[in-house]
Amino acid sequence: MKVRYRVVPKQNKKSSFYVNCHSQHVTIQAADSAFSTLLSLRDRLSAWYKEKNISFDDIPTNTDTACCFAWKVDTETGEGLDTYYYGGGCGAGEWIEAAEAQREAEEAKNQEPRGKSFAGYDHEDDYAEFDDFAPFVEAVELGYFNNNPVVVSRPHQTAAASSGNDTVASVSSAPKTSKGFAPNSATKSTAKGSDGDGKYPRRAPKDAPTDEGMIVGPKIEGVASKIMGTLDTPSVIFEGVLVGLDKRDTKTGKSIVNGSIVDDTNSIKFIKFVNSPEEGDALLKQLKGLQRVRVQGSVNFDDRFDKDYILSIRSIEALETTSVERTENRPDSRVELHLHTKMSDKDALVSVKDLFKTIKKWGHPAVAITDHGVVQAFPEAQALGKELGVKVIYGVEGYLIDDEIVARDEEPVVDKKKKKEKDKRYHIILLAKNMVGLRNLYKMISISHLEHYKVRPRLPRSVIEEHREGIIIGSACEAGELMQSIVRGATKEELLEVASFYDYLEVQPHTNNMFLVRKGLMPDEQALIDMNKTVIELGEALNKPVCATCDVHYLTPEEKIYREIMLTACGYPDADEQPDLHLRTT
Repeated sequence: MKVRYRVVPKQNKKSSFYVNCHSQHVTIQAADSAFSTLLSLRDRLSAWYKEKNISFDDIPTNTDTACCFAWKVDTETGEGLDTYYYGGGCGAGEWIEAAEAQREAEEAKNQEPRGKSFAGYDHEDDYAEFDDFAPFVEAVELGYFNNNPVVVSRPHQTAAASSGNDTVASVSSAPKTSKGFAPNSATKSTAKGSDGDGKYPRRAPKDAPTDEGMIVGPKIEGVASKIMGTLDTPSVIFEGVLVGLDKRDTKTGKSIVNGSIVDDTNSIKFIKFVNSPEEGDALLKQLKGLQRVRVQGSVNFDDRFDKDYILSIRSIEALETTSVERTENRPDSRVELHLHTKMSDKDALVSVKDLFKTIKKWGHPAVAITDHGVVQAFPEAQALGKELGVKVIYGVEGYLIDDEIVARDEEPVVDKKKKKEKDKRYHIILLAKNMVGLRNLYKMISISHLEHYKVRPRLPRSVIEEHREGIIIGSACEAGELMQSIVRGATKEELLEVASFYDYLEVQPHTNNMFLVRKGLMPDEQALIDMNKTVIELGEALNKPVCATCDVHYLTPEEKIYREIMLTACGYPDADEQPDLHLRTT
């Protein structure tokens, strides 16, 4: 049988002990390493054993913050198994009587009540109240022997203390119940706290005054932080939306309102303690009526229950529901010609419905859908386009390969250089101008998957030329043939020849291509800007339109993190360095 309970000093915030009575051993250990010795208590135990004629051994420990005794028991008669004699009856209860009067006198002089917490916490009544809390960690029923839960007060200075050693104070017993021993009021108030080891979430001060204009607590002053990256902190402010609201009542007559607060970076669970179930019901009803809030509290890691960071709320303030949304309303709004939906497998997050609602709200005249090698978004786009009144440009981002290099497959010998050239793919945008173009687009998609599929559905240049009627061809992104030619340093004549194949040329935000600088393919950011200038010059020289596109993979800047998660799961090591690929206004 093992009995384990904590001995907590009322006045000393930085000291507490664990008392273990296990089999024929009693071990007492200081919970705080600053409590350098247990010499006084060890001497008390030793004297007690000698007085009761108990045969025992003083077991050496590998730390000066613990002492351990082992006693001998008559294995035939079982005499001496009463744990009270070995662990709880060392006379400490009498030892406290003299110190108690001194302690009460000192408390009477103190006009402000001391905090009840310890181990570095400064919050009064800092301990969370949980339904299953008990001073005995393993909930062992102790009614058959008189081993009471204890609370230790600060003792008088003894010889050991005067020599530089801390002393352990004496013990006051808890009242007995039908199931053993319940904690007295002092035990309950102290045992609820957190000793700084993260076993209990930090609790805000109870009964903090509620200022005018606040839902709960004092007025919040300061700048809100993002939830993402926030770890343990004694005071933090978040702004966001409350979700998953719930309430549970404790056996002590209190109530806990809990849920999560979500901002545009992450979410975090929260708890708020109130004094009664009625207060909990009222607060829960009030919070459910809010759309956006500002909260302040402390964040701590709860390794006992949730195994996660928990926000203990001190203050809650309702915010106005008005939010800043990107919008535009101009007669010359742009048209996005390079956009991926969820049908671009493991690459994009755009919902067609959300896309069309945004396009409608912004007043854009049309939008193109150009998924990677597939047209699976077309049916939904057609239906929603009619419903919402959005003009849809049906397209695809294909994978261009060169016919001349493909023809070399028929040669009996292909060197490594030629094989590498043969496998080179370039991105290309194909947009259907009319029904003939849409039919040709479908034909090319089928050919790319059935006849030229290799890792990706490839399209030979000759196939595109054969089905070019009704198709508008764009030069695509940095993975397109034109941009790749600029990166490898092609001459002006070579660039003009490459660009002449396309009906329009694309430029994108130069930040989309910052990875070229990180990989050493371009010298600096200015070189990326010069790339776009080169494309514009080529368009002017060939009298071809140059279109600004975004290579959209998600709608809003806040959704970037979700694509990062997806790319990380797919094994991309640089997912956290992805560019901003959201839908942009004009």
